[in-house]
Amino acid sequence: NGSKVHGNSTQRILIQTSCYCVIDGVTSTIRKLEAHLLSSNPDTQICILTTKSGDLSNLDNYLNLVPPHLHLTVHPRRTVIFVDALKLPVMDIYSYRLGLRLSPSSLQSIKAFNPTVIHSTVPDLLNLDLLSHSRHTQTPYVSTFHSDYILYMDYYEAKWIKIVLENYMRH
Repeated sequence: NGSKVHGNSTQRILIQTSCYCVIDGVTSTIRKLEAHLLSSNPDTQICILTTKSGDLSNLDNYLNLVPPHLHLTVHPRRTVIFVDALKLPVMDIYSYRLGLRLSPSSLQSIKAFNPTVIHSTVPDLLNLDLLSHSRHTQTPYVSTFHSDYILYMDYYEAKWIKIVLENYMRH
């Protein structure tokens, strides 16, 4: 819409998602958002902050669930930063990983991107670092969680972590 953010029309949106290369409903939603943002404003730049979960070949063809995805290394307005992660011991076929803390090099890459908005989509440790960074830089921050992580703890028989998640997500 051409609105001004931080004094200019360029919107630099950082999207944090744990499993960008895993084919699932969450990633489909994130990719639709990304495609919309890139197509709606020629000045918009996107930075995806993610782990090396899943199959990196899924960057090109997303099984026609969304419009053909622009290639990771080709699109001039997309940056992808891969972060350190913890492999989850569930649903091994998907190779799910959760982001850990921001490394100094990842933080430097984020600072170089200079986001005007930070969008987090998963309540992991990385989320806390991004929240801290957004407060420090006074960058607008939004979180949207696309899964019921608390309910999942019953399914994965990890009820002990349910109380921790409930308190964390209330924060």
